[in-house]
Amino acid sequence: MKKLVAVLLVLLLVPCAGFAFAAEPEKDGENAELIAVEDQEMAAFYEIAATQMREYYEKLGYTEVERPSTFMQVCNELGVSSDVQALASMDIDSAPADMKEDILAARNEIIFSADGWYADKAGIYLVWFDNAKKEWGELPKFSELFPGWDLPTVVNESADEGLEVENRAAESLFNGSVRLKEPSTTTLTSPFKTWDVPRAIYTFEETITALRTSTSANLGITDLSVTPNVCLGYDTYLYVDGGLRGAIPGRNYPKIGFRASTHSDPGYATIKIEIERQ
Repeated sequence: MKKLVAVLLVLLLVPCAGFAFAAEPEKDGENAELIAVEDQEMAAFYEIAATQMREYYEKLGYTEVERPSTFMQVCNELGVSSDVQALASMDIDSAPADMKEDILAARNEIIFSADGWYADKAGIYLVWFDNAKKEWGELPKFSELFPGWDLPTVVNESADEGLEVENRAAESLFNGSVRLKEPSTTTLTSPFKTWDVPRAIYTFEETITALRTSTSANLGITDLSVTPNVCLGYDTYLYVDGGLRGAIPGRNYPKIGFRASTHSDPGYATIKIEIERQ
């Protein structure tokens, strides 16, 4: 554990290329060196995050459950037609200009129909959990589900902040009621809570503590520090005592948004978000 903490401190002190606070390289050689440093830091971050997350749930006695992790597995599970698969799989860079929009639409249809994934190449680590069943698992990696595809960038809906309850604990980022409605495949659901992440590595846990009218909820994370906003991951059909747990370096994403929706009847969820600095 001391070794893990030491590596975390190194990650916090060493500047990262490609992160929000990185300096722009002036030469090709410098660019290559910075990219190499970034790759090493990201590899260390994911190794530490995965190790700590597994240790956390092992101590709780939870069972790890795997999800479909390839493009074909997801398409077969969703029943995606061969035509949509073929269109989504086209090389968008070499495709005719009048087809690019159709290719992106086909990709988004599959991306946002999948049960869940996280942006593993973007500096965030995300798992799902079910406290009632004592199960957990790493969400499928975006780069393995959709190799070569860009993360979806879609415009946010208008803001729809959740209603917080009074006297929340000091370590709690949010604890309150959130309206749930059917998600769109063309816009990201508006965040019910935004978080200006300090320049440090944080663990967050987002838990559904109650549902009203809706029988399940979808939870997602959005990078709000760029325009258009970028989806960093989500999971669907989560129930009471279920949710998301993740690790995120604040220097990557100075501001993120927590969003929620439902594939069941529209209603409300009580959601609690707790944070812990590593």
